[in-house]
Amino acid sequence: MNDSNYSPSLVSALKIARGMALQDKHNTFGVSHLVMAMFAENTGLKEILSSMQKDVGYIMEWFDTHREMYRSSGTSTEEVDLMKNCQRFWMNPNGLKLN
Repeated sequence: MNDSNYSPSLVSALKIARGMALQDKHNTFGVSHLVMAMFAENTGLKEILSSMQKDVGYIMEWFDTHREMYRSSGTSTEEVDLMKNCQRFWMNPNGLKLN
């Protein structure tokens, strides 16, 4: 992944997401880790959701709960892979289509 294509806050959020997976001893990290990291980093996600009158606390809790569903290796490792679903987006962010 070429970090120069993304904002510094998003690059930082990716590092935080990977760190969350390492801490939880997950083999991979994905959307749940990334969204929680974006809440932790100053990406503006909270403000955007609040402006849409969404319950930010509920959304954070939902993603945190789903983060627990990732498979754990049971051991601490420095290797954590980005899930394939996320990789497709990161490699081609302009290909994302929202209906």
